[in-house]
Amino acid sequence: MRLGADEGQPELIYTHGIRHGVWVPRLLVSIPPALRGETFSEASADAMQRQLIHSWFAAGFQPVSLNTASELNTHPRHRFALEAEGVEVLEVPSSSREFPAYLPNLACSLHLAVQRFPGQVLAITNADILIDLHHTTTGMLGRLPKDRFLLAHRCDVSDRSLIQHGATDRRLVEPRPFLPGIDFVAACSEAFAAALPFLGEDLTIGLPWWDLLLPMALFAAGATSQHLDSLQFLHLMHEDRWDVRWLDRVGASATKHLNATIAGYKAPVTAFIWSLAFQKLSSPLQTPKILRSRLKTAADLRRQGRRCPVYLGLPEKGKPYLS
Repeated sequence: MRLGADEGQPELIYTHGIRHGVWVPRLLVSIPPALRGETFSEASADAMQRQLIHSWFAAGFQPVSLNTASELNTHPRHRFALEAEGVEVLEVPSSSREFPAYLPNLACSLHLAVQRFPGQVLAITNADILIDLHHTTTGMLGRLPKDRFLLAHRCDVSDRSLIQHGATDRRLVEPRPFLPGIDFVAACSEAFAAALPFLGEDLTIGLPWWDLLLPMALFAAGATSQHLDSLQFLHLMHEDRWDVRWLDRVGASATKHLNATIAGYKAPVTAFIWSLAFQKLSSPLQTPKILRSRLKTAADLRRQGRRCPVYLGLPEKGKPYLS
């Protein structure tokens, strides 16, 4: 992969995840056959997805696209287009037959990535995120301990032209942090492997909850978190494209699985750490403003005689939270 040659800048050459003889962090991302109406295999050099991929390479990552067999079979040109762009392709399974066949299962995808890239730093993000890392973050990735993980909240922008701004200039255009969403998680493969038992089988990349519960699973497995500046990760705003029924179903099953796994572990030292992680699920990574909004919505549902979804952070009447 060659970047910068058209602008007269030095070329950055990446071959199979190695730069200057050193392994670079793998960036796991499910790159779809089309993004914002642009088919990747037919897109021009300035298409949105290609710009985003270029930003990942420039930030020092080797992108690895997680695609299901169904998606690759339906769009046979997609694999070749990704590989021509320098992106590795890792074929992964989808969730159960009730879920969209083109969306990767989170736990299975991470399991395969850990097997394929043992002893390496892995990061995961969404396909529509532009990355522009501070040099301090690059240093953290290069020295990341096995018991620590990095994460960053989503930072929304409404204008496509804003992705052209440098990280410092972005402070002047007032991007919108979206604290309930996580758009970047990085850890050593050993940390991800330890977190796998805490990830419910319904967690699916492209549906709600996987980004919130992945950091919780890492924390439950004993890793400590370190937050990054969200302005390094820009997301162009769009309407939600998933069915709201997944919000309730995935949230209920995945949080119950996490709780059961934590409760079933008997080692007293790590069990305490895991219990702290579970307590955070009552308002996962929420600011007071967001929590008040969700409490109001939950109260409105109660007045209407409707069930309170698990993601609003309130138990159903007469039941403990996530029972």
